[in-house]
Amino acid sequence: MTSITRRRTSVLCQRENSLLMIELEDPTTFKRFWSLPGGMIEQGESPESCAVRETFEETGYAIHLTSEGLKTNYLFRWNKHHYACECHWFLGALNEDHEPAVVTDADYLLGTQWIPLPRVAALLSYHPHIQEESLKLLQSGRINSV
Repeated sequence: MTSITRRRTSVLCQRENSLLMIELEDPTTFKRFWSLPGGMIEQGESPESCAVRETFEETGYAIHLTSEGLKTNYLFRWNKHHYACECHWFLGALNEDHEPAVVTDADYLLGTQWIPLPRVAALLSYHPHIQEESLKLLQSGRINSV
């Protein structure tokens, strides 16, 4: 099956002992799962700008990036399509104002929660690459600080 190439971002935003995550529902299979804020890099947009924009659009939280990006590649199935993702991973932190704005994103975005760190690995187990990269970045500080 042919894969669609997609350049995207993912953001790991930690607050105390929790990680900011979003719940999604595949429009075709109706399978629900937890993911990280992020999304497709638009034409002319930098990965850094995309990471900040997508986190705000999906969670209502304004953030700033606290790391340089790390790029990895993986395959992902979504809405009847197979995607070959080039993902730019970032660590982020909340801006001073911690109150989230109202989210009016796509219907497949079901909600946002601060998930306790001990639950993150299990919630990301549906995709071993996403799980592994997320845990590496959280635990080992593999992304260089800016």
